[in-house]
Amino acid sequence: MTPHLDRYARQRGIISHAVHDQHVMAVGTGTSSGSIALLVRSGVKRLTLIDPQTVAPENLCRSAFTAADIGRPKVEALRDYIHVIDASVQVTALQEDFCQLREARLDELFAGVSLTLAGTDQFRAQAHAAQASLRRNVPAVFVGAHERALGGRIIWTIPGETPCYRCVASTRYEAAARGERTDLDGGSASYIDMTFLDSVSLKTALAILERGQDSDFGRLYEAMRGRTEVIVRMHPDYRFDGGVDIFDVILADLPEHPRPYRQELKDLAYLCCDTLWLHTSTDPDCPLCGGGGDATT
Repeated sequence: MTPHLDRYARQRGIISHAVHDQHVMAVGTGTSSGSIALLVRSGVKRLTLIDPQTVAPENLCRSAFTAADIGRPKVEALRDYIHVIDASVQVTALQEDFCQLREARLDELFAGVSLTLAGTDQFRAQAHAAQASLRRNVPAVFVGAHERALGGRIIWTIPGETPCYRCVASTRYEAAARGERTDLDGGSASYIDMTFLDSVSLKTALAILERGQDSDFGRLYEAMRGRTEVIVRMHPDYRFDGGVDIFDVILADLPEHPRPYRQELKDLAYLCCDTLWLHTSTDPDCPLCGGGGDATT
C-alpha cells in the first residue's frame, strides 16, 4: 500500500477516495480554521481560503492559530498549518474581502470549486457568498453561531435541487432591508461550543462532497435530503429566532395524559449538544433563485 493511501486507511468505507479530487472554498477562516484543517485530514486536497483579517491575541482561545501567528494574515497562518498536516494539499490563500471581489475575479476563483463553506458572522458576506455560489452552480454550507454560541444554525444548498440560502434565511434579508442589525453575535463563545457547531457543518459539507459515493458519508447525504436547515443546540438555555425553544416545540404534540410524555422525555434524554434537521421549502417569489435554484439577480 502506498503512503498516500495508507494515510486514509482508517476511514475506508467512511469517506471515499473521490474526496481527494474535491476543491473547497472557505469564506472566513477564523473560528472555522480547525474544521477547515479537518477537511484536509479527511482527504480534501485543494482549498481556497479567503479572509481579510490578521490573527489577533483574542483569536487564540478559539482557533487553530498559535501565538507565533499573531499579526499574520489568517489565511497564510492557516495555509502553513495545513501544510504541516499534509504538504501535498494545494492552498490558495487570499487576504481579501470577499464582498469586494469583482465578478470576473469570482469566475476565476470558482473555477473547479466543489463546495463553498461560508462561516462568517457578517450577513453581508454570507449573502454575497450565497449569490456567488448560486450563480456558478456551486453547493454551499452556511454556518452561523448565535449569542455566546449557546446554539447556531447551518443552512446547506445545492443549486437546482434545494431552496437557496435566501429562501431559508429570508428573515435575515427582511431585517437587512429594514436597516436592522443582521450580523451574528459570535464574537464571544467558547471554542468547545464553536467546535461542536463546526463539526456538524463539516459533517454536512463532507456528505455533500460524497453524494453519490458508496460510503458512510454518501449514505448520510441520501438520508439528509431536503433537511437543509440544521439547528444546533450547545446549551439548555438556547432559544432560537425570537426566543423560541424549538426543541420543546418539536415535542409539543406528545400527549400529556395519561402521562406527561413531553416532560418525561426532556427530563430523561434532552439537555444539550443536539441537533434538529428541518425540511425547508422554496419561495416561489425568491428574488435570488426565482424558486428554481438558478440565480436571477
